[in-house]
Amino acid sequence: MPVFYPRTDGSGFYAKASIQGRIVTFQLTERGAARLREAGVEPGGKFPLRLLLALYRPGDAFTLKGGTGPKAGYHEAEQFVFGFEENRAAESLFPVCAVNGSQDDLHLVVSEDAGPAVVRWLGPEARAALAGRTLLSLPLPLVTLDALARLEALGKLPPRQRGRARLAAMAGR
Repeated sequence: MPVFYPRTDGSGFYAKASIQGRIVTFQLTERGAARLREAGVEPGGKFPLRLLLALYRPGDAFTLKGGTGPKAGYHEAEQFVFGFEENRAAESLFPVCAVNGSQDDLHLVVSEDAGPAVVRWLGPEARAALAGRTLLSLPLPLVTLDALARLEALGKLPPRQRGRARLAAMAGR
């Protein structure tokens, strides 16, 4: 289960969660922290992964550039804070970069290589590798069902592909 934390400098809040075996830090907007408190979650408290997903979809929980690996000065025992009994189905609802599996700064990207255009979630490094071949790059918080429908109507998305249903499910806000 994710854990709700105050920043040490008092400037806000963040949450840490185990997602697909990786510990991921999510920054929280003021509205996101307020929603956790309204749900009865106090700083230091655990809460359901599905609640984190409900914050993630509208952008009230987000990742910044940064790794999911251990940082200097942190003890590996931090991993014991997280219960790994969490429902794995909930973990699969979080989009990840198609190249490296990270959740950092994801965009919905339409790109062309030698073949037809491809739609996928990509992080910053993967997007940089596609420089010059990117047709569309839309930050995750802006991807909604309405946005997908409009882009499709404008011809900005390639014909339906395997995985488009999953993109639409993730965009369901």
